Amino acid sequence: MATSGPLRSAQREPIPIDARAADHLRYIRETMERAAEFTALPGWGGVAMGVTALVAAFAASRQTTPRAWLAVWLIEAFVAVAIAAPAAATKAHRANSALFSGLAASSFLVLRRQLSSVAS
Repeated sequence: MATSGPLRSAQREPIPIDARAADHLRYIRETMERAAEFTALPGWGGVAMGVTALVAAFAASRQTTPRAWLAVWLIEAFVAVAIAAPAAATKAHRANSALFSGLAASSFLVLRRQLSSVAS
């Protein structure tokens, strides 16, 4: 039961390294551009939200009932949105780009869909 000949089929010619390099670079560049669009919140907006979250954590730790604890965090959520929305809009305006474009828009739509399904 010996076979006569190689088990592999005939060798194909190797693909030159530069044949697909331009496509790969274009893909990498487009991916990096889409990732940059997603970072709409400026650093100072994140710092401000962090500071208000620390204040909320301190206030929540002093609450005696679960309902009061939840109220503190719900208020903090609204404060964070009140900080993030104008900060992101200002950054988008300065960058001369749309606030909801590309990955950010699709992420926003997914989040909105999830929140509406939870509320139902």
